[in-house]
Amino acid sequence: MIKAFFQSRTKLKRTVFFVLVDGLLLSFSLYLSFYLRFDGNIKPEYIDKFWRYLIVFLSVKYITFTVFRLYRISWSYVGFYELLNMLMANTVNLFLLSGIVYMFWFYDLFMGFPRSIPVLDFVISLVLIVMFMTSKRVYLQLLNKTNSVDTK
Repeated sequence: MIKAFFQSRTKLKRTVFFVLVDGLLLSFSLYLSFYLRFDGNIKPEYIDKFWRYLIVFLSVKYITFTVFRLYRISWSYVGFYELLNMLMANTVNLFLLSGIVYMFWFYDLFMGFPRSIPVLDFVISLVLIVMFMTSKRVYLQLLNKTNSVDTK
């Protein structure tokens, strides 16, 4: 029964899979942004608030990715327009998150928040998500040579 559950493909399972992987990649992106900003020595006040930052960042990004319909694309056929859509979604995320950080700059959560974090997170998350989006197409076209003999 469990084997049959994982073998059958549905839109819901595919979407849940991509949402979970995006969550891991985006969480890693935010952590790596802090790590790079502080040269590997993240200040304790940011480590203590990291989970709250992560909730804000992930919430905004999930909403934006849903609005830009990034979970409805066919990952086997990712092309220029899908990558452009990802760039636009991440750019909107950059502006929204920067606005949230600056709007709440004087409140407890974002007081003294490094201004470079949203920019670093933008670059890292864009690279990670684009690499993930294109990985299936790269696998199917470049690494899977079994079907390439008699194809046009």
